[in-house]
Amino acid sequence: GFKPAPTLYLLPLVFFLFSPLPVLAKEPPVWLGEIPPQFSREVDKVVHHPTFVRRPKPQTIGLSAEFYGFLLQDWDLAYRLAKVLGIKGYEVQKLNQGWRVRLNSRTLVDVLSLVHKEGRSSFIATGEHRGRVIQHLKLKAFFLIEYRSLEGKGGSEIKSTMTSYIRIEQFLLAAIAKITIPFVGERIDRKLAAILQDVERISRKIHEDPAAVREAVEKSSQFTPAEKQALKKYL
Repeated sequence: GFKPAPTLYLLPLVFFLFSPLPVLAKEPPVWLGEIPPQFSREVDKVVHHPTFVRRPKPQTIGLSAEFYGFLLQDWDLAYRLAKVLGIKGYEVQKLNQGWRVRLNSRTLVDVLSLVHKEGRSSFIATGEHRGRVIQHLKLKAFFLIEYRSLEGKGGSEIKSTMTSYIRIEQFLLAAIAKITIPFVGERIDRKLAAILQDVERISRKIHEDPAAVREAVEKSSQFTPAEKQALKKYL
């Protein structure tokens, strides 16, 4: 009988490694229609053809939806507030547009804010990682953060979920990522969730001693008078 050449047995594996993930349904998610036109093509490429999609475990955060949304709109302000409260998190640098987040000495991510609506914020990001094993990894990411007030909490707590669409630009590294994601997915989820961990820690500080937080903000030189006034509304 017919015996296929040994290389034919590898075809399913090759197809799995180098094929893109399934394209989203023809009916696009409603939030894609909110993306500013100048970014829609870039976002479509990441969302419809990601290397992988991750949804870290939802976080419960002790802030009002309004305050949480306010902090999401300015990562640099959230970083400075965390710094004033003695919270050590990722370093955030304000750029002409967006922010640069330094995850560690080898990994930088530039984040640009796209849309903020009640209960939903979205961002596009460009990242680079340089290391001994992977000398230069380049990726694009689209972050969608959705949040809602928890019932019975008087608007003082929210549940926040993040969906991350990540596209690795280098063909071979993207193929390797597809194979390894079942083994490193949880670690990636923890790192993605950690992007927002400063906000969760800020909420704890506020609940522990709101008066001390207000005093620290008032005395700090980290904020402009307008920023202090804006923060006071929530503190």
